[in-house]
Amino acid sequence: MSLEIAVDELTAQTTDLLDTCVTLRESTETRIADAVALSVNQTIEPLLSMATNLITTQSLLVTYITRSTT
Repeated sequence: MSLEIAVDELTAQTTDLLDTCVTLRESTETRIADAVALSVNQTIEPLLSMATNLITTQSLLVTYITRSTT
């Protein structure tokens, strides 16, 4: 697999994941508003953790692919 193909596939997967996250966010907007009334933004922490893990994984994958092709 070439670097270009790998990055294209990674971009497509990231777009799909972002679409899913947006859908989940929109469908849980009311629940988040209720949770914020009880606890200041603690419901956001798992989403931030997931996003951080995704970005880290993507960075490692691109680094690995780059090193593998050179």
